[in-house]
Amino acid sequence: MRGFKAADVNVRNNMPNPKTLKIGDKIKFIHRPTEWNNAKWHVYAKDKKFMDILIARGYWQRISEIDEYDKPWIHVKIKNKNKIVHHNWAITEKTGWLRKNK
Repeated sequence: MRGFKAADVNVRNNMPNPKTLKIGDKIKFIHRPTEWNNAKWHVYAKDKKFMDILIARGYWQRISEIDEYDKPWIHVKIKNKNKIVHHNWAITEKTGWLRKNK
């Protein structure tokens, strides 16, 4: 995992509930959410690819919005074929990411 340091989290397996995130908090994706392995979940290939890009980049992402359902969102810019592409992603899964210690 590029960019992962043990000091980034208190306990890796104790991931926080996404509803506890606030605007300005920073998170980093470290692996695909384990919820995606459940047969009841359908995950599009484009979403898997997007998540793999976030994991490979290893950047901290800032929570920029909380919607009316208390879901935290990040806004991500990714360069693709010399074009900047904007993505929005709601944090709904409880696994696969870390919150940066303040």
